Amino acid sequence: MKNFKMMLCGVALATATAAPALAFPIRNGGTLQVGVPMMDAGFFENNGEVLFGLRFTLDRNVVQGSGYGLQLDSFGSNDLGSDTELALYTGDGLQILAINDDYDSGNVLDAYIAAGDAPQPGNPFNGTTRQGNITNEINLLAGTYLVVIGPYNTTWDSFDAQATVVDNLQGSGEWLCSVLLYEIPAPGSLALLGLGTIALGGRRRRA
Repeated sequence: MKNFKMMLCGVALATATAAPALAFPIRNGGTLQVGVPMMDAGFFENNGEVLFGLRFTLDRNVVQGSGYGLQLDSFGSNDLGSDTELALYTGDGLQILAINDDYDSGNVLDAYIAAGDAPQPGNPFNGTTRQGNITNEINLLAGTYLVVIGPYNTTWDSFDAQATVVDNLQGSGEWLCSVLLYEIPAPGSLALLGLGTIALGGRRRRA
């Protein structure tokens, strides 16, 4: 009986300490495959306080020098004036890792986060995030992550996706988000490929 009570207490404690469910739509994309973009689309309605999430798993480290790059892009509809903001969290949504408002001052309708060997944003701008110490460039270890898309002007001012503030100055219109993992060929492989092409050319000429 004592052991049974202790077991019940343990279950109750585990329930109490478990991360609560996030209060916005989340798509679970499973393990991200190299070269296969995980995409989702939606609509910000009437300046509503809306967030959308994409949860995915990395089965490898995506860090500088790993030969892998991860690009997280979101785009708003130009005709409807929809702007998008991006944040990357741990899979449970409790720790924010990277953020971006707009990565190009010439186009305010897109946001971009780079990981590993992905190209870095050319003109990063995080003017609405209030987290100046959080970058839009990051190294990621194997694990589960959550991308959160919000409308302009989403303010990522919390380390908890459930408490993220949305200021809703321009929150209407269509949006599209893409998460892409890709492999960068090693320089040695490219050199070998070049030598193979030259060798094939020589054979054809001799033939």
